[in-house]
Amino acid sequence: MRICGLPPRARRLIRFWNALDAKEPDGGWRTAENGKHYRINSEGEITAGPRAMVGENVNESRGVQRQNETAAADVTEEYRKSATPGIGTFACANPKDRTKYPAETQIGEWIVNTFGGDVVMLPQRGGADHDSHPDYLWRGRLWDLKKPESLGGLDKLIHHGIHQIKSNPGGLILDLSDSDIDVKSAVSKLSYRVRRSASFSVDTIIIRKRDEHRVIRVHGGTKKTDR
Repeated sequence: MRICGLPPRARRLIRFWNALDAKEPDGGWRTAENGKHYRINSEGEITAGPRAMVGENVNESRGVQRQNETAAADVTEEYRKSATPGIGTFACANPKDRTKYPAETQIGEWIVNTFGGDVVMLPQRGGADHDSHPDYLWRGRLWDLKKPESLGGLDKLIHHGIHQIKSNPGGLILDLSDSDIDVKSAVSKLSYRVRRSASFSVDTIIIRKRDEHRVIRVHGGTKKTDR
């Protein structure tokens, strides 16, 4: 391939191609240092091979990397392996909240019984002031409980939750047990909102029934935490 007279972008692609290992035996494939395979298709585009990420080519690699970083991941098994069910305590910062807020109390106790660890239900505040305060401190991080009644209102609740935990993000808890929202729709809404509104990764425990839950991790759209 000749470089002279070509635009800068084309020259960069040609240099990329020439730097690849040309010893790959079949079909004109060449191998990059990271083990991914590339070849030139019939239209003159450099495309990725079988070992590369699905849909990746050198012309779109940055966009695909961003897409993978923000995709929703099911980390239920990760939480299950680290769980110590029943080992830990549930406490209320304001003892009166235990009876005044039964839903938050029940979920706090469920967290201890399901995952373990010490859970503190933070002082509950009613009205508009409640939107800026999370419900729990669990394993040193802030978590907030949301109980959506309909899919239409879920996006707003997730947005509020992100704002409530942002100073020390742990995650959200979506209790769908009293709604008709299915888990797939909830994950779709969650992924969309976290990518648009969070600058950190958000783990979300989605409860369908007390004995049926999933944990979904979505990375924020601007930068990630160390989680």
